[in-house]
Amino acid sequence: THFHPRHDIIEILKVVSPKLEAMDECSLPAAKALYQLVHNLTVNLGVQIHTFVWQFLALVVDYIRAMREDAVNNGSSSSTAGTQSPQIMTYMYGVAVDIMVHYPEQCVAVLSQDDFGKDMFGHARKCWSTARRELKEALVDYFSAHLLVSEVAGNIQGLLPGDLGVIGNASIDEERLGFLK
Repeated sequence: THFHPRHDIIEILKVVSPKLEAMDECSLPAAKALYQLVHNLTVNLGVQIHTFVWQFLALVVDYIRAMREDAVNNGSSSSTAGTQSPQIMTYMYGVAVDIMVHYPEQCVAVLSQDDFGKDMFGHARKCWSTARRELKEALVDYFSAHLLVSEVAGNIQGLLPGDLGVIGNASIDEERLGFLK
């Protein structure tokens, strides 16, 4: 028999998405469950989830945007999401990394649209100076994955091997490259 995870993934996303959107005490377990799902499918089981690349990255970006809006509306540390933010973001960037590393070609298009890549990269830059160990490690992995997607974009765009291609507002320019040094 063949394992067809599509239905199960859809059902899990239906449960996890509202819990992340709630930005309350359920957000941390939801983020961990999402990370475990993606990590186990891509790394441990080698299951192809390429049809879900956009959905998984959209969850990460939607959470980042909701956190940013919550911080503006309520102050950065006034909510449950604010106090759990480093742990949650460690899992959310872990989701992004697993997707970006396993499906870099698809991520070129996804990160180019709707400022997905710009929002993820910008939030990672903002978190960098105050991040503690686990989140800092997740951010290093994210920056590496972002560079991989940029390099794949360059390859797709016919640039020399190792050159960084354009991925919309998420492109690595001189300022962003300087930040990564």
